[in-house]
Amino acid sequence: MREFSMTWNEAGKRWFKKQDGKQYAVSVKELRNLYADLVTADTKLGSYRAANEYWRIKSAQLTLEADDLTVRDLANERFSLIRSHKAGMNIDVRKLAEVEQRLEQAREKLPLAPVKKNSPSLAIQIGFFLQSRDVSAGRRDVLRSALEHFKAFKTDDTCQIDGMTLAGFKAFLLAKIDRGEMSRTTAYHIMSSVKQFIRWLYHTAEILDRLPKNIDEKEINVKMPTARPKKPMDKEQVESLLSACSGQQRLYYLLMLNCGMTQVDVADLRHDEVDWTEGRIIRQRSKTGENDTDLEDGDIPTVNYRLWDETFRLLKQCRSDHPQLVLVSERKTPLMSREFKSTGKTCIKRIDSIGLQYRRLLKRLNPKRTEAGLPELKELKRLRKTGSSLLDGHEAFGRYVIHWLGHSPRTVAGKHYVTPSQDRFDAAVCWLGQELGFQTRR
Repeated sequence: MREFSMTWNEAGKRWFKKQDGKQYAVSVKELRNLYADLVTADTKLGSYRAANEYWRIKSAQLTLEADDLTVRDLANERFSLIRSHKAGMNIDVRKLAEVEQRLEQAREKLPLAPVKKNSPSLAIQIGFFLQSRDVSAGRRDVLRSALEHFKAFKTDDTCQIDGMTLAGFKAFLLAKIDRGEMSRTTAYHIMSSVKQFIRWLYHTAEILDRLPKNIDEKEINVKMPTARPKKPMDKEQVESLLSACSGQQRLYYLLMLNCGMTQVDVADLRHDEVDWTEGRIIRQRSKTGENDTDLEDGDIPTVNYRLWDETFRLLKQCRSDHPQLVLVSERKTPLMSREFKSTGKTCIKRIDSIGLQYRRLLKRLNPKRTEAGLPELKELKRLRKTGSSLLDGHEAFGRYVIHWLGHSPRTVAGKHYVTPSQDRFDAAVCWLGQELGFQTRR
């Protein structure tokens, strides 16, 4: 006659047992990982031997824990915190994480080790996850960095993840914020990446039996700081910046003001995107190039920028011999690049010559500006905002801001029916140059 130590639930393919007011459950999938030789099918009769063995060890463990005052007190405290959390009460997640850690340490000292799922290695699954992502090298490195924090938190290197794991990881991130080791923005994006990985474990890898119930709850997210709009550089700051540099470095900043370029746009500029006779740059933004699968070809504007006289002069003067790129470094290498390097662990190597030169320039300029009572120069991307803000303030040329920035049109008319007038756009770009002290006499 068969004996069943636990109760079978057909709908969930799980075994249950209630003892001392608490309910314990284990799925067939978990039993197969623990006792593969005792599970013959995902049915009651095919898994009851494994369930009996599971409960034999689990009940012995519970008996030992009941006799150990430290484990019993910590278990009761953990149960009380979880019950309060499920009842909708606010709890201190840091305290809960501390209690769970102390409980785990106390359990490990018991004569009988607790029942643990023979879970796949977390580190190995992270590797599989990163390999499966169809994303850029930069995005893959962001995911890798976020999951390194999760690995540091999950010291057991298992894929046993539930709601309390997420709550504990949030406490882990908040502690880092309190110690000044990371910003709230960084912690927010780390939590988002970890939740993406957990969903992959459930849906794709099929390692998790179920998703944590709190994975979509707002309270598990790290709150983002209130974003403050960044001011553009004013004309005095632009003049101070440009007067402190010459040659190719000055050209970088002129391209940002003249054509609304980002650092990536400047670095990616190709010879075939420049009309070397008329003095024009005709191109799409690098950020919305061939690799952007979210946009159709018709959504990506090709913008024809008329170059100011000094911009065109410096562009011809600094033109490189590179087969594709107009501007390269002194070593004849691309101004910006990203590639994976293997140095004990997979990491990305970033090269940003434009940003490096700008940071060096700020170290030289800002102390002098502070002494003179002038505001410090900030991020380089504020140059682009200077141009868009000046255009936006013009009664007639304000309509060309989106086109100047190289963004796709926002309205139905802009997308399908209205093409910006090239003559009027040329006039807008020339006016912008005059406002900043640059002429276009060609």
